[in-house]
Amino acid sequence: MGAIRMSKISKYLKKEGYAVTVITSVNNTLLFLKEKESIDIILQEDTANIPTVRVEHSWLYQYFCKKIRLHFSQEKYQDDRIRADEKGTFKMKRKILHAGLFFLSLIQDYDFVHQSYKIIKNMNKKENIIVISSYGPLASHLLGLKLKRKKHFKWIADFRDPIAQKENAKYEYKLNKRYEREICKNADIVTAVSKGYLATIGTKGQVITNGFDSDDLTYLNDSSISKKYRIVYTGTLYSGKRDLSPLFLAIKEMEKKDKNLPDKIEIVYAPKGFGSENMSQLKMLTPAATEQDIINFVVSVADQAGSNPCPPIVVGVGLGGDFESCALAAKKALIRDTD
Repeated sequence: MGAIRMSKISKYLKKEGYAVTVITSVNNTLLFLKEKESIDIILQEDTANIPTVRVEHSWLYQYFCKKIRLHFSQEKYQDDRIRADEKGTFKMKRKILHAGLFFLSLIQDYDFVHQSYKIIKNMNKKENIIVISSYGPLASHLLGLKLKRKKHFKWIADFRDPIAQKENAKYEYKLNKRYEREICKNADIVTAVSKGYLATIGTKGQVITNGFDSDDLTYLNDSSISKKYRIVYTGTLYSGKRDLSPLFLAIKEMEKKDKNLPDKIEIVYAPKGFGSENMSQLKMLTPAATEQDIINFVVSVADQAGSNPCPPIVVGVGLGGDFESCALAAKKALIRDTD
């Protein structure tokens, strides 16, 4: 399980009377990077009454990651990047670093699969077990694939995000496309968030659109509820869905019946998912910091993010004020006109 989408599926399957067990990692961060694990209260409450198996990575992999973190500390990384920039080799070092992070994340995925399988393999074969996995992370589908091949469990492979993205490096795209084909070929049922995405991966399946859980409305307070009808979109726009003109044409037609409609509707549009949010960083610079210091920090954050944020990738930078106003300015910068 790697997302709110799966926690909701788990929650409502249990309500329908199914015996649900959630398998997840003890630490859902990339262990070879200095990341702090975020806590999602809604996810915790959704799975509070569901048996959960938290898988710990092997001691060998944890030891390996510890060595990497010590070697690539933030300070050393910045110094190396500046020296590379001075020599004109920064672009090449960035590609090498990106490739290293990509393959390290694959190693972590396979380590999770290996550790999880050791726990699951002793399950009773006579039980009617159905495995549901969702991307991301890739480890979720890799575990489903292994259980299908080794244990012959029924397997539902869900796609909430694309695995293979043409914006990525060629080797990354080709390898992820291969994973995508293997998953679709072996899964008993493939589900995705839209028909367009099913067409993108070239397979037939069932559509389970993203929606909202009415139970989550309890987390809203009066101050967060707008008196206007609010249309909000955040995240990736899939192929063929980048044109928002049908929405505005529909509003125009509605306006013919109600002239006051523009005052009743508020549209919030930000192509930014929480994969991008997890890549955000904030740094308090000293008063003596130069323009180059700012550029160095922004470039280093973009390098570390690599291909992890959801496309389209837009960098927003906020400067000045306190930490709160600075972060808000960076977020506003994301919705600037990029034409």
